[in-house]
Amino acid sequence: MNRQKNTRTILSGILSLVIAGSYTGAAFYGTEANAAEEAKTEAVSGDVNGDESVNSSDLLTMTKYLLGNDVKIVKENADLNSDGKVNIIDAVLLTGKLRGDGTDPATEPGAEPSADPAVDPTSDPAADPAGETKTIVLNGNSATAEGSGVKVEGSIITISEPGTYAISGKLDDGQIIVDVDKTAYPEGVVELSLEGAEITSKTTSPVYVASVADECVIKLKKGTENVISDSKEYTNADGSSGAIYSKDDLKIKGKGSLTVNGNCTDGIVSKDSVKIFNGTVTVNAVDDGIRGKDSVKIGDSDDTEFTDLAVTVNSTEGDGIRATNGSEEGKGKVIINGGTVNVTAYADGIQAEQTFTMNGGDLTVKTYEGSTYTASGSQTGETTNPWGGRGGMGMDGNANKTDVSAKGIKAVGIYDEAGTTWQSGGDIIISGGTVTVDSSDDALHCGGSMTITGGVFSIATVDDAFHSDHELTIGTKDSGKYDDVQIYVSKCYEGV
Repeated sequence: MNRQKNTRTILSGILSLVIAGSYTGAAFYGTEANAAEEAKTEAVSGDVNGDESVNSSDLLTMTKYLLGNDVKIVKENADLNSDGKVNIIDAVLLTGKLRGDGTDPATEPGAEPSADPAVDPTSDPAADPAGETKTIVLNGNSATAEGSGVKVEGSIITISEPGTYAISGKLDDGQIIVDVDKTAYPEGVVELSLEGAEITSKTTSPVYVASVADECVIKLKKGTENVISDSKEYTNADGSSGAIYSKDDLKIKGKGSLTVNGNCTDGIVSKDSVKIFNGTVTVNAVDDGIRGKDSVKIGDSDDTEFTDLAVTVNSTEGDGIRATNGSEEGKGKVIINGGTVNVTAYADGIQAEQTFTMNGGDLTVKTYEGSTYTASGSQTGETTNPWGGRGGMGMDGNANKTDVSAKGIKAVGIYDEAGTTWQSGGDIIISGGTVTVDSSDDALHCGGSMTITGGVFSIATVDDAFHSDHELTIGTKDSGKYDDVQIYVSKCYEGV
């Protein structure tokens, strides 16, 4: 199913209903007065056009906005589910808010019946925000659940159907498993709404996504603090480990906070992609903090404000953020579109196997001992390179080197099977934002090409500030906008 087309169909249908209601002069669904009174007690939620009342004109304004028309909205008021975005979900929620009694709008006085069944938002099960929210309450070594699609066996909670699951309470030693049949639910989405949840496991990954067709969404309810922690030694059902471990796409959003403690190895892991669109997310890990095989994306490219997005990653023995797919072209990507990102790592701060892209935001990276590192002994003759691959340790004559790859931002590229011939990828592309690096190895390093057309850079490093094995471009020649890039290097072995 083409979800984008279906969404536009739903919005067009809602718009036609609003217009029909306004032509008859009737109050939309007959509840505008109640809705306006409710708005006074619930701040301004739903007052999309900012006229201090909630009525059909707000739904009309929101629908036009979502259809791409040039209309002004009050974004905070339009974000009814407080997930930091204004989308079809908010339109449906506002529709329900105006209806009040849950009756079919087509049966209300003054409303024309809809001839298009696609107007019903439940026609796309994967994007149904109006469905029942199931409740899971954690209680020590047990849990209770209400609603279909969830089974509790002791301290093991298994979710087998798409939908939204509100999770609260504390689980001392247990697991939440998402295992949804992809054949039965080919566009299935599971949303885990964390609403003050503390989930710990001593024997496996506390949150384990075994199967979901579309994605698993972890939503952080506004004003809540949530914690997910694993133990120091275990192997999960996939033969690996990670406090949050997903075999499919994983998304984190919301206006609450989440702390992930990867005490065994990694913090957040996906064998597909990891997306963090908003929320305050802190990851403390022994090895990699955030690892997505195909990609790691921080910030939704469709958003323009990222005030509710803050990601902090601390790794004591590994990399901060990694995308590891080096065999499929176009994958292995790390993308930062906005927000505040702070990374402290023992090894590389950010490692993208193929491409690192930054379009905005504030990124701060510190690796190993930072730029204050001093080698304990001088390097002479041949040197070994157990970590770094191409352009790694001991290849440029700098004796003051670490024995690990501790680069600030690294894109290593795709090589042949022998690991000697560069084929593609390994690019760094930065068009905006601020980048601060304090590293014991190269600050920015790529096996392909580096293109910097915007941004402010503050660099302190034991080795190279900017290192590219192929082309290195700073500024935009055709437009002459060289001032869009500002670079300050306070310490380095080689600058560019």
